[in-house]
Amino acid sequence: MKKIGLFITLPFLAIALLISSAYPATTRGFSAVINHGKSVYLYKDYYALVVGISDYDLWAKLPNAVNDAKEVAARLKEMGFQVRLVLNPTSRELKAELTALAYKTGRERNRAILFYYAGHGGTETLADKTKLGFIIPKDCPVLGKDPLGFGAHAISMKEIEATSLRIKSKHVLMMFDSCFSGAIFTLIRAVPQDITEKSLKPVRQYITAGREDEEVIDDSMFKRCFLIGLEGDADLTGDGYITGSEMGMYLADKVVNYTHRRQHPQYGKINNPELDRGDFIFMPPEAQAVRMKGERPEKEAAEPSGDIAGFRGLKVKQKRETKERGTETGKEELQTNITSLEKDKTRDEDLMRKTKASLHVPKAGPQENMSALVINCDVDSARVFIDRKEVSFWSSPDEAWIYRGAIPFRMESLEPGEHEIRVFKEDYEEYTTTLDLSPGQTVTLDVELWPAQEQDHGGGGGGGGGGGGGGV
Repeated sequence: MKKIGLFITLPFLAIALLISSAYPATTRGFSAVINHGKSVYLYKDYYALVVGISDYDLWAKLPNAVNDAKEVAARLKEMGFQVRLVLNPTSRELKAELTALAYKTGRERNRAILFYYAGHGGTETLADKTKLGFIIPKDCPVLGKDPLGFGAHAISMKEIEATSLRIKSKHVLMMFDSCFSGAIFTLIRAVPQDITEKSLKPVRQYITAGREDEEVIDDSMFKRCFLIGLEGDADLTGDGYITGSEMGMYLADKVVNYTHRRQHPQYGKINNPELDRGDFIFMPPEAQAVRMKGERPEKEAAEPSGDIAGFRGLKVKQKRETKERGTETGKEELQTNITSLEKDKTRDEDLMRKTKASLHVPKAGPQENMSALVINCDVDSARVFIDRKEVSFWSSPDEAWIYRGAIPFRMESLEPGEHEIRVFKEDYEEYTTTLDLSPGQTVTLDVELWPAQEQDHGGGGGGGGGGGGGGV
């Protein structure tokens, strides 16, 4: 058994959508349709570091942890994530992976990053009687038997917190299917809402598998519910997307019920005014599939007849219920309901066209067969550059870009296809990303520039010490 502890009072987030493995995992750019049919740019890509440790040198073996990590990694790849799967790492190897996550992968601001850990956790009681949680690498000694070795090898939640703060990507979710306790900072629980422009603000979210002194079997209910949630069950608002807040609330409810209240997942956002405003967003299966085909996901009118806004979710739910019933009658009822909803959907779409009230067309859209791009920025007078071109050695940096402008920036005659975007202002870190635009598409990109910081060249720290008990 592995003991679950509240570790870090962190909350989390999670993801959601399932796309067919027939689609390629490496794609360019993820957008979402939000309120009033507005298309917003979410991320350049998704990245996940998944760690599973079963074969411990000095702790009890956890036969299912590696299998759980493999299963999670496979599901995330199906959803379009770039995934790095790390199995049975030593302390040195795991610390190197976290460093690379912060200083290499995490330098792309428009990237969504997920860290998933399955393995042992430990707890140390500090001098002030508070408790500090740790994740346990393969070669870590047991705290009660070798405090010095434990301090040198275990990775504390304070180190995990520091890693999440070093990452520059705007959305970071960290999930821990493990055992430890001790809160390193206060978390804020968010009420799930439909995604808006506010959801795109920076965020650090966390979710842990249980509270202090709780024990769960190695066959993880936390993992099972997480994967089910990704299929769409965690879409609590019914808007077609799954946010970190939704996944946290979903796991807190389901895992508690399925373990008969023996396990209480904890979730929330870091209590930091610079990093608690957004929400991790996962693309839904159907929206993902549509995007893969080069089309934009549909967004129906507000409150149309037939509940068109919930059409996809209802269809998925009905299919699942029919499968459970396993009867021909259920299949016939399902087809009847779907046909009725499709007729309602068609009728409302016709009405929208007749009244010229299509929510997909902004007041100022792209020219025919072209794309439109709107860029906003939180820094006044920032400059925008689009598409670097070939230049001779005497050209200046400003001449190396085909399109130039200032914030707020709007272009309604941009050629469809891939475009390199740069937003820059002196004394701020440069923002760069790549967009893949479709004909007739309007994308709004909200950019936050971070003040440039001088690089520190000082030495690092080490782990310390003694007392307390470890989770098993």
